[in-house]
Amino acid sequence: MKLRAFVSTASFLSLVACGSDIPSFVVTNQMAVSLAGGDVGTEDVRIPVAGQRDRPFTISISALDVHGNVDTSFDGWARVSIKPGAIATLGGTAEVRGRNVHLVNGRAEGVIASFDGAFGDARIWVEDIGYAPADPTRDPLPACANGVDDDGNGYIDYPADPGCVFANDDTEGNGSRSAGASAPIRFAFPRIADVRGVTIGGAATGYPKQQVLIDTGWRARDAKFVHSVVVTRIASDGFYVTDVDDPRGYGSIYAFTFSSPAGLRVCDRLYTLTGTASDFYGFTELGFPTFSAEFWLPKTHTDGRPNANGRDCLVPEPYAFTATDLAATSAPVRFANESGLVRMESKDADILRVGKFLGRNKPQAPSYSPSADATNCDLNGDGTVDFYTEPEKTCSANCDADADCTEYTNFRLRSTYQLVLVPGGDESKKAGIQGDSTTAASFDPLLSKGRQLRSFTGTLRYFSGGSQFTIETRCEDDLVADLARAPMSSSAACVRPRADIDNDENSN
Repeated sequence: MKLRAFVSTASFLSLVACGSDIPSFVVTNQMAVSLAGGDVGTEDVRIPVAGQRDRPFTISISALDVHGNVDTSFDGWARVSIKPGAIATLGGTAEVRGRNVHLVNGRAEGVIASFDGAFGDARIWVEDIGYAPADPTRDPLPACANGVDDDGNGYIDYPADPGCVFANDDTEGNGSRSAGASAPIRFAFPRIADVRGVTIGGAATGYPKQQVLIDTGWRARDAKFVHSVVVTRIASDGFYVTDVDDPRGYGSIYAFTFSSPAGLRVCDRLYTLTGTASDFYGFTELGFPTFSAEFWLPKTHTDGRPNANGRDCLVPEPYAFTATDLAATSAPVRFANESGLVRMESKDADILRVGKFLGRNKPQAPSYSPSADATNCDLNGDGTVDFYTEPEKTCSANCDADADCTEYTNFRLRSTYQLVLVPGGDESKKAGIQGDSTTAASFDPLLSKGRQLRSFTGTLRYFSGGSQFTIETRCEDDLVADLARAPMSSSAACVRPRADIDNDENSN
């Protein structure tokens, strides 16, 4: 199937006619982009977003004159891009440099392109930006690096001359700005796991700094969900969601809304979700998100009557960490569950406790070893811990080496502390992870150091500054200190149903 489309650009020409100074726009050149090879997909059968580099497309590019004919006088370079997405490789029979293709006699045939991060109805975009890439070390130097005002506009070379795209640009001209776009290539929309970087182990997003529209499973044409993205936590500055039907894992993500999202609650299901994907100190999140939601209603009203509009909550049960998961250096299981619900618990012979060492006193020289009441490594009292200068360096390293130790300054500033899992009661195999229970205000970690807990549940957050994972409770339900009480199920923990009579919450 061969598809072809082009768009026009316009140059501004101010004409004074019949006493009028109203500007006119005169159509000048165009670019035409033809897709000559590669599956372009359909509305019903879209191209998977994974493995785009292995799905090259063959394109041809033509410079057209005002009549739509090939402009054989055009001998220059055209910049190639795809929106949304990015060019992964350009090659083929035409001369290619980076993302630029050389048009000879107005044509470039047999250009082979592959992409990264393309989704939805993507189009290949080609534009003459006045860039003629050249070897930056050649003799003579490129026009934009030769120290000469070649075009006589009063500006010399890159970056001063507006006609210089880069220092290796061999022309100081602005180009014709003629442009063209292909017909759409119909890619699938990414699921959360794709945005989370499932193919690269979840350590970074697959769509860095890109506005993405996530496939939530809602099919408006059929008015049904084929899979579900469910709200699992409402935080003070955003919300967490999980794609509960993706077998690949890596199905949870955090949406940063600056403040608690009004009207949204745990168990709600999203119709739409979009935002700018980024890695904030290694933690993948959606910035400036927009979303629409199906509000959750329980299957029965508060008076016991069946609710025809009700459904199950759908929030998945937490992943239960093992000591092996926590001790693994490469952290694949932790990355797979980033932003998702996780749990540590005392179960069978396993013991979960708050770290034993946490106190405002300072460890003493010469060993600076932590003890139950002395984990404050701010030895000089300046309010911070210097990880590079002795003796605070040794003090903090000693604390880091013991899963039971919480450095007091970090606890004071961030309210995080160590949770320790002892498998089968074997202290030689204990492993720890940070916990944050500020949403469970009745629990005091300082007074509870060394205390065994029944369970600790929450969303998992990552900070690359110290390669630290932290479990953050969502509410009081997530921290169970009573050893005789089992943790609550996800259909009940931190779930706050809408009142039957609250019309503002759209519950009736």
